[in-house]
Amino acid sequence: MELFSSKYLQCLALLLICVSVEYTVNGIECYQCNSGAAYSGPDCETFDVSKRDSFKVSCNSSNGFVYTRCRKTIQTVKGETRYIRSCATAGYSDGGTRCIDRIGTAEVKVRYCECTQPLCNSSAVFLASLLLVAVGYVIASSAKMIL
Repeated sequence: MELFSSKYLQCLALLLICVSVEYTVNGIECYQCNSGAAYSGPDCETFDVSKRDSFKVSCNSSNGFVYTRCRKTIQTVKGETRYIRSCATAGYSDGGTRCIDRIGTAEVKVRYCECTQPLCNSSAVFLASLLLVAVGYVIASSAKMIL
């Protein structure tokens, strides 16, 4: 079987659609925490591997919301930085990982990073997601040249 045959690519596309539907129906699993002292504290910022499991949540749909992605927010207000990891219903990412920077008044800076894979809002997974997108692009480009 040729790796980039039309049937192979169709099967791969169908599998990806099925996986996407599964996440949409059953929700997605994300990390949820806040590095503020009154919340999860510094463990949410450093994201120590030994404590990561305590932040896992299943983002089941509720109150009419369908959670389809995870979000990591890094906000700095008047020199104090806070990390917030959460479930998200919609946003900037149409697949893979995408980050948006916003700057406001009174020394406010916010970076939103969103992704659509389970548990993708950890520190290391964002780098791996970007690498996966790059590899997918190379494969898709190669497939176009072969077909």
